[in-house]
Amino acid sequence: MGLVGAVVIVLASSTYWLTAQKAAQVAMPDIQRMQVLEALDVLESRGFENITIKGQDTQDPDEVGVVLEQIPAPRQEVSTTAEISIITGDPVITEGATTCSRRRKE
Repeated sequence: MGLVGAVVIVLASSTYWLTAQKAAQVAMPDIQRMQVLEALDVLESRGFENITIKGQDTQDPDEVGVVLEQIPAPRQEVSTTAEISIITGDPVITEGATTCSRRRKE
């Protein structure tokens, strides 16, 4: 093969590696205010694999199950293997809260 052939193979491999690394960078979608399951679908469809969900207490019923914050921020260029954290609203149960159940009409 010779020295020239080896250099060509190394250069071709390096070009492929750099192209593959660049292709793995994507813009972080804006998932804030989405329901958590919808947000997960969006992230997974973009190739993100390392997703952590953390809960944050909220008394606002409109925030329960909704993405309140995301890390990295929207539109930031990140690798699809980067750690993604989404913070969702968790309901706070207050003392004296009651539960309701729907009863069948007989």
